[in-house]
Amino acid sequence: MTVSLSAQGETDVERLAYQARDVPGLHPMDASFNLPQEQYSHGVRRFVAENAAMLSFDDVRHLLVKRTGARVSKRQIEELSLRAAVDFDAFYAARRRAEGVRFGGLLVTWRRCDGAARARYLRR
Repeated sequence: MTVSLSAQGETDVERLAYQARDVPGLHPMDASFNLPQEQYSHGVRRFVAENAAMLSFDDVRHLLVKRTGARVSKRQIEELSLRAAVDFDAFYAARRRAEGVRFGGLLVTWRRCDGAARARYLRR
């Protein structure tokens, strides 16, 4: 069983683990549950990341308790906000690659009246 702290409070999640000696356990349903590796849920992480950009860590902590009832220490809020900021550039770089947008050009797509799809890559 794992405990996850969400915006609605602590949640107990029962899960099946495949284990063997000298290797870490495998939890195949974690991906379908979309559970984070650590205790705090994605909702709590998002709340902290969005509000830490505008407020002090103490204010974020008090606002989190006031709005959701989730009690997170100031140090944990600092660490969550740092982790959110670390992958910021990597997230948008991966997103640009996934969308097929190349640096220095523009991919334009449209449909003709007969339904045929067209695409053109415009370079500067």
